[in-house]
Amino acid sequence: MYNDGPEDFEFQVPVHDSILWQVPANVDAILRNVEALKEFTEVTVDIHGIPLLIPCDFEIGYAWAPMTELPDISRNTIDNIFTEVTAKHESRRVREN
Repeated sequence: MYNDGPEDFEFQVPVHDSILWQVPANVDAILRNVEALKEFTEVTVDIHGIPLLIPCDFEIGYAWAPMTELPDISRNTIDNIFTEVTAKHESRRVREN
């Protein structure tokens, strides 16, 4: 997957049932990478004649914690949450300096 994903995808680390990855901080990169990762990970498998699909959840943030869950992967949702997450990140940076 790493070599087949978008060119700006940077795999960081797998942790139990999670994957931490990094992309440029813009809505286009986030959308492109979330769509690609969803395509690679949400695959229907047949278990004794019953189709099974295990959905993935996606969260975005500037650090592992805090992250904000994406309720869906539409451009509008990603844009709104990215704007909110970026504002919180910038606010924290100003307070720390």
